[in-house]
Amino acid sequence: MSSSRSSVQLCLTVSTLPTLTDNTLHGCHHLCQLRKLGLVLHHVGIEVAPADVERTVELFELLGFERVEPPPSLAEFTWLEREGTQVHLMPSEQPVVPTRGHLAVVAPDFEATVARVRERGFETRPGREHWGVPRAHVAAPGGHRVELMAAPPPSTRSVL
Repeated sequence: MSSSRSSVQLCLTVSTLPTLTDNTLHGCHHLCQLRKLGLVLHHVGIEVAPADVERTVELFELLGFERVEPPPSLAEFTWLEREGTQVHLMPSEQPVVPTRGHLAVVAPDFEATVARVRERGFETRPGREHWGVPRAHVAAPGGHRVELMAAPPPSTRSVL
């Protein structure tokens, strides 16, 4: 990218506007600016074994996502949405699950969310607090890693 062009930082965190705290206000400010520009991550697609689709839906519903209807031409996929950001579950007999790759979800009511996920039988483990807020990792059916964060990291760059 040439130095004369403006660079835009996109937070690849699947998020809703969380409760307002010092850590989230900065991230929300940039997210709101990006939304005004139409520059947001719309969806992520993950491959899931057909037998794991419904249990994966259950996990994302616990994280505040709701099932939405895909267009008829994409009816083979299961779509979930929260605050305009979607997760597309793509059935595959041999799904590819990245070893380190993951998706992250902001959970404003972090402790209650983690407790709810555990109560429903999903394996969780604590994560390091890189920016001073709690984090955890959830093993989704089939092995996908989902990171839960109490708040997104503060942005270190201006939007424009």
